[in-house]
Amino acid sequence: MLEIGVDEVGCSSIFGPVSACAVLINKKDEGKISQAKDSKVLTRNSRNSLISQMKENVLCYGMGSAGVQEIAKLNIYWSKFLAMRRAIFQITSKGFIPDNIIVDGNKKIPNLKHKQEAIIKADGKIPSVSAASIIAKVTRDNLMKELEENIKEYSYYNISSNAGYFNKNHMKGIIKHGFSDLHRTGFVYSQFCYHLHKKFVKSKMTSVDDWLEFEYGDKIDLEDDWALYKYWKMGRDMKAKDIGWG
Repeated sequence: MLEIGVDEVGCSSIFGPVSACAVLINKKDEGKISQAKDSKVLTRNSRNSLISQMKENVLCYGMGSAGVQEIAKLNIYWSKFLAMRRAIFQITSKGFIPDNIIVDGNKKIPNLKHKQEAIIKADGKIPSVSAASIIAKVTRDNLMKELEENIKEYSYYNISSNAGYFNKNHMKGIIKHGFSDLHRTGFVYSQFCYHLHKKFVKSKMTSVDDWLEFEYGDKIDLEDDWALYKYWKMGRDMKAKDIGWG
C-alpha cells in the first residue's frame, strides 16, 4: 500500500512562504522511518541529523510552497492547502498513485482526487507525516538562513534564528527598517510591528532599544517577547482604530 503523508510549516510566520512536504512510503517499509517525530518536539540538531535518513528511506518526497503574494490574495488557510497540493503533485507527476493520503490537521485538502484522511496531530503519530514535518521544517529553515546570508535586506530581521516568526528581534528589525518584500504585511503581528515602526521614525531616535525603553520601559517587561504585543492588543496605549482593530 502506497501512502503519502503531508505536513506544512510556516503558517504563523510573518515572513516568507508557507511550505509543505509530501512523503511517499510503502506501508510495509514504515519501520525504516520509525525514528521520525513531529518536528516541533525535536531540536534543530536532531532534525538536521534525521533529514538524510528520512530522504533516503522514503520512496519519494516533494516540496511545495505558496508565496507572500498568494498568501495576501488567498489568506493563509487556503495558501497552506495550495502548498500541500503542489507538494503532492511533485510525487504524482512522477507516476506514483497513492492508495491513501494522510494530512496533518482536521481538514482534508480541497480539490484533490485521491483518497485522503485528516488526522489531528498526525505529525506525532504517523511516520510518513512525521517525516514530512521534518523535511518541511529543515528545508524552510535552510531557505531562511540562505536569504539572510545572501541578501542584506533580509539580514535586518534575524530570520536565520526565528525562521520568520514573530519574536523580539524580528520585531526590532521591523521597527527600525520597516517591511521587506517578503513580509506578510496583512498579518496582525506585522501590523503591530509596523505601527511601532511609524512611531519610531517620527521619534527621530536612532536606537530601537533606547526608544522602546523610553516609550514603554516603565509600563511593561521589555524582556518578554510578547509583552509589548499584548499591551498593544489590549489598547492601553496604541489605539485600536489606528490599525483597524475596531
